[in-house]
Amino acid sequence: MEDFKNQQCPDFNIDPDISLTQRHLDEEASTARSNYLLSRANQVDRARLLAAASPHSGAWISTLPMECLGLLLPDDAVCIGVALRLGVSVHQPHCYKCGGMTDKFGHHSLSCRHDPGRLLRHPSLNDVVYRGLAAAEITAILEPRGVDRGDSRRPDGLSIYPFRDGGMLLWDATCTNTFTATHLLDCSVSPGTTAGATEARKQHNTLPSGSTTTWCPW
Repeated sequence: MEDFKNQQCPDFNIDPDISLTQRHLDEEASTARSNYLLSRANQVDRARLLAAASPHSGAWISTLPMECLGLLLPDDAVCIGVALRLGVSVHQPHCYKCGGMTDKFGHHSLSCRHDPGRLLRHPSLNDVVYRGLAAAEITAILEPRGVDRGDSRRPDGLSIYPFRDGGMLLWDATCTNTFTATHLLDCSVSPGTTAGATEARKQHNTLPSGSTTTWCPW
């Protein structure tokens, strides 16, 4: 036990009256290692570590790779996802289509308007919401025509039948990039700050007061 304390958790106080389990020791060692990495991380690495430690951020890693449910990721996608999570090189630094330089970590292409994958990620994210509603037996349609979410734009989806208090459900899904220059400072302090700010902004640009429609940005 003394070797464990000296090598893994120098600040760990051992109480002889408490029986320690393997899980307890592992949690103490993981917390000590996390604090060590955060104390020596730069702004980008700190934002990455905090995001990786957020609840459910690694749920995709434990998902069963079932092709019939659309859960089978290509090998390249898994490699890139793991590389972004660990902060290792994705590719060589080069000049991107927009004319800007992208580093070896691949953060620039996550939000660049000239990246072709950016247009594909949003429908994929929207499809996850649609499938979740279908699993809950809530019938919905994607990007309904003739519907205004309150800011002269169409919502991502609309429930067919009343969802709450006699009103329909409108939703709008957005995936923000933690590593953009405008988000990095906030995300290096608290994970999920950018997502919360985006949700609050969309809540402000919502349906007129008195509407029974449930507006759900996320």
